[in-house]
Amino acid sequence: MNADPLYDVAILPPTADIWSRYGVQTEPFPQKNVDCVSLLWEAASQNGANAMYVDEEMLTGDGLKTWDVLILPQVESISPAAMEQILKEMKNGCKVICINTVPCKSVGLKDRKKNDAKVKSLVAKARRKYPHLFFEVQAPDDKNFIEWYRRLQDSLSLTRSVTIENPDRFVMQKSFVCDRGAWAWFISNSHREESREVDIQFPMEKGFEPVVWDAATKTRYRLAPLNGRYRLSLAPTESLLIVMERQKDAEDYPFFEKPFNKDADTLSGFQVKHNETVTMDSLVPLPDAFAGTAEYVVRVPSAKRFLDLGKVNGISEVMVCEEGGESEPVLCGKPQWFGRHLYQIPDSMHGKTV
Repeated sequence: MNADPLYDVAILPPTADIWSRYGVQTEPFPQKNVDCVSLLWEAASQNGANAMYVDEEMLTGDGLKTWDVLILPQVESISPAAMEQILKEMKNGCKVICINTVPCKSVGLKDRKKNDAKVKSLVAKARRKYPHLFFEVQAPDDKNFIEWYRRLQDSLSLTRSVTIENPDRFVMQKSFVCDRGAWAWFISNSHREESREVDIQFPMEKGFEPVVWDAATKTRYRLAPLNGRYRLSLAPTESLLIVMERQKDAEDYPFFEKPFNKDADTLSGFQVKHNETVTMDSLVPLPDAFAGTAEYVVRVPSAKRFLDLGKVNGISEVMVCEEGGESEPVLCGKPQWFGRHLYQIPDSMHGKTV
């Protein structure tokens, strides 16, 4: 409601070519498609750009006013009207990238020879008049579109809303423009079991800084820069909403209060009592055949410690109590339903067996 999605890259799929060869393909899961069509959108997002799919009706309607780049992945067939509109937008600086082939024929059979010749003439005009905006490239043989698109961004100076220095196939971003003109980004790690760490450079403006809006706690945190960039540590399935705001007093986002690496300061050496007593160095799932109640006993050192539940499919909540004691269980923070299920043990339990 208060922000609009930003799109700077348009992708025109070869719909007419696919339909003419294989018939109408049912969306959203067509049986026949060009490999790079879906991978292009992902690669753009993973490299800090914002792509969307368009069709010829969108091209010949309002034109490409909101896009800086138009990508044609293996598009051979295009209407003369769409190609004319592309030329008009190239005049305004829009870059056109043709992958594996260039448009060489029109759509449909009516006046086919006449329209084919017109399309070829318009493509030749684009090559001749805008050689600095019209590019012909080949898709990567190894299907590594993340690195391929990154090289394309660097060599052709393609638009990006943020610079992601170490793009990852599981880390996606989407950019927005808020009512007051401020930028916002939604960044997520889609991996269900592994954490991800990325370095990002945001477009900076004097007096503004990136702020994390934590929807779970209704708290705002500032991101602390590290050598001119911002390092984001994302737990499994975790997402962040980052808004560029005027500088204000706020706590730093507690990335390092939530250890994500293998050397994390987490509890270990559990005695697990269910059908039998077993020792676990870390928490792992119980046998599939188990049903009932299991008791976990562990010694909490005096230093700060965390309880890492590992992989959890659903919502978790942790309460601890002293072994053999009559004290009431202590709740360890709020229930967790996303990200890493990591809980800090209360200070009152340090040095005790719980």
